[in-house]
Amino acid sequence: MKIAFNQATTMKNSTLKIDLEFCEKHGYDLIEIRLDKLKEY
Repeated sequence: MKIAFNQATTMKNSTLKIDLEFCEKHGYDLIEIRLDKLKEY
């Protein structure tokens, strides 16, 4: 089983860069990237 992070959980409180760093630090396998955060990135 793979563990994924859904960016909707941090929608207004984070950025894609911060979420990617969080996922790497805490061992998530996948991230569901929101298109609005991708465009900002």
